Amino acid sequence: MADTSGIEAQGLHDLCLSAFTAEYKRDYQSAASLHKSSVEHLAQALQKAGVLEHNKKRALRRKIKIHEGRLRSLNLQHAAPFILVVPQSRKDIIEEQLQRGVVGIGLEDMALGKLKRDRVQHPKAKIEPFFQYLLKPPLPFYTPTVDLSAPNLRFKITGDAENSPFKISHWCSTKVKLIGSEENLYICDGLKRRKRQIPGVTISRVSEYPHPYITTRVGPARWNFSGRTLEHTASHGAVIKEKSDRNTEWAPRRFTFGGRRFVWKPDPAVGHDAEYLVEVRSERPKADSKTGKIEDDVFETKLAWTNGYRFLKGTQLEVVGGLDLFFREFLFASQCTRYLIAKFGH
Repeated sequence: MADTSGIEAQGLHDLCLSAFTAEYKRDYQSAASLHKSSVEHLAQALQKAGVLEHNKKRALRRKIKIHEGRLRSLNLQHAAPFILVVPQSRKDIIEEQLQRGVVGIGLEDMALGKLKRDRVQHPKAKIEPFFQYLLKPPLPFYTPTVDLSAPNLRFKITGDAENSPFKISHWCSTKVKLIGSEENLYICDGLKRRKRQIPGVTISRVSEYPHPYITTRVGPARWNFSGRTLEHTASHGAVIKEKSDRNTEWAPRRFTFGGRRFVWKPDPAVGHDAEYLVEVRSERPKADSKTGKIEDDVFETKLAWTNGYRFLKGTQLEVVGGLDLFFREFLFASQCTRYLIAKFGH
């Protein structure tokens, strides 16, 4: 008899996702019904889970809380809108951008990531015709294209960990919430082993939890609270490396996204561990520097910024409202990983 566990798991995943899809389409009556059904089916799956399937049961319990939270919000007269981008809407965004002939930096990064991945197996692989301009530098800067008239968005990043003093390993998490809401939008997980650094994390949209949209490999630290190199692999295949100028500190920390260069810079006037993101115009090694310092020319416009860690109780991340949705999700992965490592990983 064929094993049906995989089919059942996919069916449950599709059911849970359909609740968020209905909500995104503002079909709140269907969304409430689907969230309720998701809770019931998740509870059944939890009862069927084996005694030793700890990770599966952990994920199921968290998914139940997610759907119960959305169901409560939808039952309120003035339910807060859910601003999550689900797979169906991502396809709509991509199709709409291609039809207009003006694509966002997130879609450009996907195209470049696909080309790099294809060339591993086929060195002569070519980029899609529409994106030929990405291979003809210099590319136009991203910052001047951002709609700065849109209201900024403020998010809270918090962390928690399993209380398991007698286990050799336990799960640690950071979560993204919109300021003013108690519901999680994104969840970042890492497994912490006793007396070991966290080697990697995953971050998921709650609509797809625990399936990650970015998996991050975390480089080793020289000592506690020193910077770590982060290598993010997106679900569409792009690999984005964040590297500090010097491995003794987290910022400045640089990366390339959509063919453009960006840097997280420290902001000590705001708070300890506070930093802000700007686009790089040009950069070069600092003359005579023996520690890896880099000089740069950057845009004055800040695209995102944090307020520090407040005794590791959490941080706030504020982003300009016109930021590309996929770029914003990458920034969540960057900041959630950094906070998780700072709080639990050393």
